[in-house]
Amino acid sequence: MTYTPSRYLALLALALETMTLSAQSTHRVAPAQVVPQNWHRHYSDSLQGMRSDEALQWLIQRYGRPRTILVGVVDTGVDTTLTALRPSLWLNPKERPNGLDDDRDGYVDNRYGWNFLGSQDGSLELTSVGTEAYREYKRLYPKYKDITTAPAGFEEEWNYFCEMERKTGIQKYRRLYTHTVAKDSAYRLLDAHLRQLSGTRYDSLQLSALDSLPLEGKALEEAGELIGADLVKAGGEALWVKVFATHRTRLEQMEKRLSGIEYDLDKRTLLGDRMEDVQDRHYGNANVSAPGADHGTFVSSVIALQPQPDSPLAGVYPAARLINIRAVPDQGDEYDKDVASAIYYAVQQGAKVINLSLGKDLSPSADLVRSALDWAAKRDVVIVHSSGNNGRDLDAAPIYPEGVGRSGKPLANYLRIGASTKLGTRASFSNYGKSVTLCAPGQEIYGLMAGGRTSQEEGTSIAAPLTAAVAAMIRAYFPRLTAPQVVEILHTTARQGQVPIVDALAAVQRAAKLSHRHPTRTASKRK
Repeated sequence: MTYTPSRYLALLALALETMTLSAQSTHRVAPAQVVPQNWHRHYSDSLQGMRSDEALQWLIQRYGRPRTILVGVVDTGVDTTLTALRPSLWLNPKERPNGLDDDRDGYVDNRYGWNFLGSQDGSLELTSVGTEAYREYKRLYPKYKDITTAPAGFEEEWNYFCEMERKTGIQKYRRLYTHTVAKDSAYRLLDAHLRQLSGTRYDSLQLSALDSLPLEGKALEEAGELIGADLVKAGGEALWVKVFATHRTRLEQMEKRLSGIEYDLDKRTLLGDRMEDVQDRHYGNANVSAPGADHGTFVSSVIALQPQPDSPLAGVYPAARLINIRAVPDQGDEYDKDVASAIYYAVQQGAKVINLSLGKDLSPSADLVRSALDWAAKRDVVIVHSSGNNGRDLDAAPIYPEGVGRSGKPLANYLRIGASTKLGTRASFSNYGKSVTLCAPGQEIYGLMAGGRTSQEEGTSIAAPLTAAVAAMIRAYFPRLTAPQVVEILHTTARQGQVPIVDALAAVQRAAKLSHRHPTRTASKRK
């Protein structure tokens, strides 16, 4: 049997059509149940939220308006133009937009926070930076690229390099590149043949027309075997010239990426700081609304979005003021230096709670972050950290930061938060383990993206800021309680079930009892 490209197209198309018809006849998708946009702020048997609205109402009735509390949000940045969020954003009272460091803290025009991922002049903004494993592999590649066995005296580093190579999956990518190069020869052969055919309009030739063309011979048969799947994926109405161009673009991108391992500069080095010196923290710029701010905007909105008429959307604690620090790229792993710098900055500006909706599998400079966490602990700041969305046991495979100081001991002011569902169970994606001591709603949560679009999202990155908002609520009304006390209150008052879930009402009532704060006379009259 002769296998031409057109016959491969026909056979594979028939197979795909059969599978599609079979799937359509046996599978029906049930319509998704729509949950209230504010379910996570209340509690019922079917919607097991945190009772945060009830907690806030209880506090206001007893104590009136609270003192201002600052919450550091270390994330991807924030859209500062959103009407419903802007009143909740911290505005540095000592800074004016004049290009000067008015408060002499080393940060020019830091009115809403700071951006540790941009150059000083704003010409460079890091949004996609790759994984930490890739960056480590890239760092060591020039040294070990031509070596097949461990050099004497460098066995540990060689093994580390090999592990980074495994983590990045770069060998699989190289094999894919080799296969793509082989396909390139097939594409070129068929393209040259099609260009030479008389009576054929090359520029408008559709794949479906290949069946009627003289494409015989062993070389063309072998070419068909290599690229037949690509032709099926493109579809019969696709133009040959565009399919060929798409392949060439893909090959060129692969070549560029592989070349970049050795020759492309890590753009993070262009920001001008010494990346291993945690004291060198005055780099970056004041643009917290740089591109890629969706994640940080959503996190900020679930903490402190202002209530709007005729809308159930609101943050858990709208009275909080958010210091936004851009230290997490939209794509790729955050740098240890930037996370450490962000923690120092938030504490320096007066944050009493810091939310870290971030994490990664590898941390080459973990001590930089540990030092910053130690500093925050000494200054009585609650740290709330998301546990991650890999659905894995962190006792077996940790994520960073780990919630310990440089001594290696757990920090009493630190919470690692998992995600719970509306039924009070652990979300399937949520990481777990001994260090994940508390959960909060993290599925089917509504908030705002950059630009003001309402979105439903899930993740421990949402459960953490919901918890941070409750911690801020407690610290605002009961400022004499220490950060470890707030952490302990959240633990001891958690609603017990399959997983312990934050119970804001029980937490604030417990905080009131421990702090010995009595209701104010004015607030009592409001009852």
